[in-house]
Amino acid sequence: MIVSIEIEPGNYLPSHWDSNEELLVVTGGRVTATIDDETVDLHAGQCAVVPEIEPHELRNDGDETASIIGFFPGTELTATFDDVLQPFGTAEVTLGSAPAEDRQERTD
Repeated sequence: MIVSIEIEPGNYLPSHWDSNEELLVVTGGRVTATIDDETVDLHAGQCAVVPEIEPHELRNDGDETASIIGFFPGTELTATFDDVLQPFGTAEVTLGSAPAEDRQERTD
């Protein structure tokens, strides 16, 4: 699964953890990424790996929109945020769906 994220200057993607490992690739601008208790500045062309279930957040402290692509294995992802995420109105957001054979196993 591929997720595209744009963060305006002064904004952020709040702290959350994902059900899968994530490869973050910054394609424009810059962000400050906090992964667990480590903070690193990432610029266009740089990347970071976020282990499965590891809390992380992204902040844009720059003066241009930051563009980030998140790569995840599989076709389903659940992100659990510390607080309710708007406009979703929930702290847990699920994207994609499991392959048909996995959905069948879950209902057995």
